[in-house]
Amino acid sequence: MKKIISAILIISIIVIPIRVSASRNSCTKPSLEEAYNNAFVVFYGEVIEKEEIGKGFKDKLTFKILKIWKGPQGETITVHAQSNTNDPLGDMAQIGDVFLIFGLIQESISPLQIETGFCTGSVKFQYNIKEEDYLPILDTISVTKEEKVQNEDIDNINSIDLCEAQGGIWAGTIQGRGRITGCNLPTKDGSKECNSSDECESVCLEDTTSSQRGKCHQWLKYKGCGIITADGRVLCLD
Repeated sequence: MKKIISAILIISIIVIPIRVSASRNSCTKPSLEEAYNNAFVVFYGEVIEKEEIGKGFKDKLTFKILKIWKGPQGETITVHAQSNTNDPLGDMAQIGDVFLIFGLIQESISPLQIETGFCTGSVKFQYNIKEEDYLPILDTISVTKEEKVQNEDIDNINSIDLCEAQGGIWAGTIQGRGRITGCNLPTKDGSKECNSSDECESVCLEDTTSSQRGKCHQWLKYKGCGIITADGRVLCLD
């Protein structure tokens, strides 16, 4: 009987680590076109900052944008990367690493944040994974999508597909206090430092990290507080 119990214990010890390692990268990665269609932002960039915000869960990565196909324009962008046994992108990312990122919007978190991981289709470029195998394909996908949008009435963006093709977020049609409706498109000057809203494509929002009074909002539509007006007042819009 003792021999049987000992055998069971040995088998248990052997099986446990095998099961854990098998779960790593267990998601089914989408094709490049599927990843592009699903993503809010698609860009090629270099990691310039990394902050651990949840041990074994997520990392906050700031990228220098080298090329962008979809989403808000700018020199840098911050995303929250999965960092766990199923999707270790954040854990594997180091300063200086270069990635192709497909980022999704996490709408349940305020303010909105962009999330990514290997499971969204993102790729870390290294000795056996080369840019030339990915970037030209994305150029083709992007041009095809832009041509399709140009053939539509983009002055009346009234569907999720048209909105997302422009890099926007579809906010729905339910009206009410504090609600944005329709398509909310990205601005070209998002995060630019400002002193009043007349300096921005959208509005200038108070920001204590800015060397000026605030930063331009990243989206055309905004409802909330902290809006700096042209005469220097701070207002709320709901």
